[in-house]
Amino acid sequence: MRGLRADKGPSLSPSIVVHLLFLLLANYGASLSLPCSPSAVYHQMLVNEEVEIKTPGFDDHGRYPPNMTCEYIFQGSNTSAKIQVDFISSDFEQPIFSGCADYIVIKDGSSTTSKELIKLCGSDPLKSVVSTNDMIHISIVSDQTVERRGAHIVIREFFEGTCGDDWQTKSAFPVCFKFNNQKKTWLEAQRSCFTELSNLMTTTNQEEYDFIIDTYGDNSSFNYPWFGIFDAATEGTYQSIVYKEVLWPFPQPQVANNSPIRDCVLLDFDIKEGMTHVASDCLAKHSFICKKYKDGSTAPVMGPRQLFRRSQLAEKVDLTIWILIIIATILLFVLLCLFCKDCIRRKCCPNRVEPENRLMRGLEQDYRNPVPVAPPRNLQPSTNRARFVDDVDARAKESSIEGAQRSARNHDATGNNNNIRPTENNVATISLPTTISPQPTISGLAPLIDRTPPPQQTTVHTMPVDAVVHQSEDPDDIPVLPEVVHPIVDEQPQPRPPSS
Repeated sequence: MRGLRADKGPSLSPSIVVHLLFLLLANYGASLSLPCSPSAVYHQMLVNEEVEIKTPGFDDHGRYPPNMTCEYIFQGSNTSAKIQVDFISSDFEQPIFSGCADYIVIKDGSSTTSKELIKLCGSDPLKSVVSTNDMIHISIVSDQTVERRGAHIVIREFFEGTCGDDWQTKSAFPVCFKFNNQKKTWLEAQRSCFTELSNLMTTTNQEEYDFIIDTYGDNSSFNYPWFGIFDAATEGTYQSIVYKEVLWPFPQPQVANNSPIRDCVLLDFDIKEGMTHVASDCLAKHSFICKKYKDGSTAPVMGPRQLFRRSQLAEKVDLTIWILIIIATILLFVLLCLFCKDCIRRKCCPNRVEPENRLMRGLEQDYRNPVPVAPPRNLQPSTNRARFVDDVDARAKESSIEGAQRSARNHDATGNNNNIRPTENNVATISLPTTISPQPTISGLAPLIDRTPPPQQTTVHTMPVDAVVHQSEDPDDIPVLPEVVHPIVDEQPQPRPPSS
């Protein structure tokens, strides 16, 4: 059986193979990664070529080194090409005040003195930057203090007449539109469009307006996007985010729900008749649509100054309100804790007496439940008075009274008036002893009661002769007897004239 043999075709020389490979790479694109170098690395772009730039340490999830400087210069494949830089990731040191210590800067030209397109630091998201000519200069710089993840960017060519894969347009349109479903304030949305060299969507004719309605109006997820007009400068007079752009419909579009606190505009696709422009608070968060020209002539802006001032003022007011709310919440929590603590203490100890109320509570207890107090042992009731006196004073005063009574009886006997019974004792002038037994003292302290009699004459209180002294041991049973006061008069009795 005869075997089959394949015929050999024509062979290719090595030079032809290399040329074919070069054409394949040029036509279908290639990916190239450039290293970091302090001296500028020059590279001319090929057709459909993509060049990656990563800061040192980015692939290892590390941090870029301190005192780093990376310089790159890119040139298009022809003079009609422009250079587009797409940011995949960017993480640098946060700016201190308004300056950037670590940053990436893109210049519109081949040198460091060319016009600056953008300077990025921190973690602000950027998507793409396009040069205005066929050359671009990129610098990545870090200082010696704080290091972060770094940047990952992709460089490719951009030709006029195209907008990119994510942009919507028509062949006869000079502009492109891109929908972004992220919820942002009006000013934040404009900043996002600015990073892509575009501005918030505006319409300058009926054709653009119809294209927006036909492209996004039937999808509910695209509803209420921000529109690029506002009336922050003059209430009721709208102007475009694009400088000197003529509004459509001329001279002013019809905006529903306008008020002094609603300076921005969005599109309500639920409105099927008439214009869909609706006024809204600029601090509300909605999706947005960006717009740019195919020829690269779009001049992106950061946003109107009036909205900047109002936004900053609103942010300060919101911050102040939140601080006050937090302080009030903390105070309320502290008061609630104190109240709960007091309630728990009262429930656990219902009979507890506070220190400031102990004296009053003790007085109330003594008043409700009086404790009987026995009279001192050294006090005895006197025989001719209805009160308790000291033994020493009683003996001294009784001796004086007895002497006065004897003098009165002698006077009555002298006057031959013995048949008349006196109803009261007549007390003459008495000179009480000035020396009384001293009172005992404790540790040299003065006596509690000064019993030293006055040096002059004294008034003595006596009772009627027929009075009965109640000598009960209970002090509460002692009756209250009226007192009879006899002034002591210092005069000698006059002799009675003899009877005839």
